[in-house]
Amino acid sequence: MDSSTHDELLEQLIALVHRGDEEGLQQLCLENRGQIEREFRGWKTVPPAWREDRDSLDRYVAGLLGIARFFADGLGRPELLDHLMGRDRSEGDASPLERWHEGLESAQTSLDEGRHRDAATLLQNIVDETDGVRGSWVDEYLPVTLGMLGGAYFNAGLVERASDPTSRALAMCRETGDEDGIVAYLTNLHEIRRYLGESEDAATLARALAERLESSDPNRAQRMQTRARIIEEGEPSLRVVVLPPDGSGPYELDQLDLLAPLEQGADSLLGGLRFAFERNRVTLGGCAHKLETGREFATHGRLAEAVASFEEAAQLDPWAPDPPYLRGLALAELGRFDEALLAYDRVEELAPGWHRVAEDRALVAAIAAGELESDALNIVREIEDGPRMPRAKIAVAHGALERFPALARLHFALGRAHWSVDEHEEARAAWRTALETADNASIRTRALAELGATALDSDEGVRDLHGAIEEDGELVASAMARVLLYLRPKATH
Repeated sequence: MDSSTHDELLEQLIALVHRGDEEGLQQLCLENRGQIEREFRGWKTVPPAWREDRDSLDRYVAGLLGIARFFADGLGRPELLDHLMGRDRSEGDASPLERWHEGLESAQTSLDEGRHRDAATLLQNIVDETDGVRGSWVDEYLPVTLGMLGGAYFNAGLVERASDPTSRALAMCRETGDEDGIVAYLTNLHEIRRYLGESEDAATLARALAERLESSDPNRAQRMQTRARIIEEGEPSLRVVVLPPDGSGPYELDQLDLLAPLEQGADSLLGGLRFAFERNRVTLGGCAHKLETGREFATHGRLAEAVASFEEAAQLDPWAPDPPYLRGLALAELGRFDEALLAYDRVEELAPGWHRVAEDRALVAAIAAGELESDALNIVREIEDGPRMPRAKIAVAHGALERFPALARLHFALGRAHWSVDEHEEARAAWRTALETADNASIRTRALAELGATALDSDEGVRDLHGAIEEDGELVASAMARVLLYLRPKATH
């Protein structure tokens, strides 16, 4: 039998173990003892043909165990059994399980530090090394490893490579009935398909996830059903959703009937409602890490380094609007106005209406054209977002308006400052002037929304809110106008 091939000998041995033919197993092992001892370590890696179903795999593992036990008990050679059980390592060496666990910890550290490609390399090595190895601890750790690998590829920007390990993790969790794992990997696979623009699959996965969550988390299940509907209808690159204070939602603007009535005596007209952007793709983790680095540089005045970080973020996630937006802000600060305009144009391509990009672009374009002095940019930002108290901002705004009387953003910021110190008539006058001097739809929408929100009990206020919706130049202000008109009969004045 020394001439038997690897596959023939192994199949015969496994068949004898499966039949319980101890005499036949003994004879075949004795005839091929040398070959078995040479090749046994290689047999520990399960051939693909034996991995097609669980019964074949169990039969293969039981066969190896039967061979190893015969060598240990019948021939006094425990080496095969020790190797199969992981007992042949040197003293102090980590067991396969210990090495696996250490590898997962190292990968998690890399993920936490934003080194997603490093984590992906480490996790892929673990998956490759454990290919074909089975056991209860493998069933526990392999889905986690595959899920982490899919997440690492995804957040590293290698989105196409994220599908396979994530699908494998999902399949294993379905096989073992791991409900938490099923939900986690359905979620991940949905976001992968959504990011790739595979709308049909993304919607199907969203509905499958909703079905899984129907009993355990009905609010999230409803959100996933809504997302599936929106994807099928053609999900926009950017929209605004409503966040109720009770943690339910978010709700779409066509779901305002799901909002609870405002409580009497609410602190604000919106009763704690907030608004948030919703994109058709999540921001990849590697991009988010570079964005945070860039923000740190910008905070400390290291603008050139901030620009470089934002460029790296854009390379990692070319669909994310934040990298070109923040890069545009930093470039404008550096006086590189033409480059800033190109960055703002990119934002509008990716996510029309992102923050105040239209207003920033209009301001920078006026500076680049010589219509405004360059310090207008810093003055506007100081009044809008600076740390000064409202009275100081009012004084700065009045001084700036002597130089830039037609700059609508200054008038708008002045209105906000007046309102914060209860000077309501002055605030409304400033917003009305902002509306009259506005050179873009974004600032007009914001001014109309503020005018309408502060005069809800008047026909003029209602007209202003409708005007904000028609302008639709700034998404949050337009959404606020819609919600206020819907809640108006219940709003406190």
